[in-house]
Amino acid sequence: MVAMNNSGLINKNLPVSLANPIYLIISILSALIVILFYKKIIRFNQILNIFDAVGLAAFTAIGSDVAVNNGYTQPFIIIVLAVMTGTGGGTLRDLFANEIPYVFHKEVYAVAAVIGSVFFIITYRTIGNSAALYTAFAVTFLIRLFCIKKDIHLKKVSKEA
Repeated sequence: MVAMNNSGLINKNLPVSLANPIYLIISILSALIVILFYKKIIRFNQILNIFDAVGLAAFTAIGSDVAVNNGYTQPFIIIVLAVMTGTGGGTLRDLFANEIPYVFHKEVYAVAAVIGSVFFIITYRTIGNSAALYTAFAVTFLIRLFCIKKDIHLKKVSKEA
C-alpha cells in the first residue's frame, strides 16, 4: 500500500483554505447571515450581486497569489487555481441555496476570473506581486460589475444541431 503524504491541489500538506481559519470563519458567518435573513436579503438582489462580485474578485486574486507563492508560475496553473478559488465559494453557496450556480449558466463569472488571473500574470511578471493582487481584484471586479450593470451574459449553447 502506498502512503499518501500530500493532499490538496498543489501538493501542500494542508490546503491553504484550511491553513488559515479566517476563510472558513468568514464563509460560515456569511452563510449564517444569509440563512437567517434570506427573505430580507433576497429583496436586495443587486446588492448581493455586488458583494458576490467582491468575493469573486478577492478569491480570484488570492488563488493567483497562492499559486505563485508556492512556486507555480505557469500561466495554466495560475489561471486554474484562480478560477477554482474564485468560483468555488459562490458555487457552494448556490448549491446550498438549491439554485443553479452562476458559473454553470449564462453569467459572465468564470470568464471574469480567467481575465482577472491573466492580468495577475501580466502584472506579476512586469511589476510584482502586490500590484498583481490589486490588478487581478480590480479587473475581475470591474468586469463582473460591468456585466451586471449592462446585463451582459454569455450566449447559451443550443442543444439543437
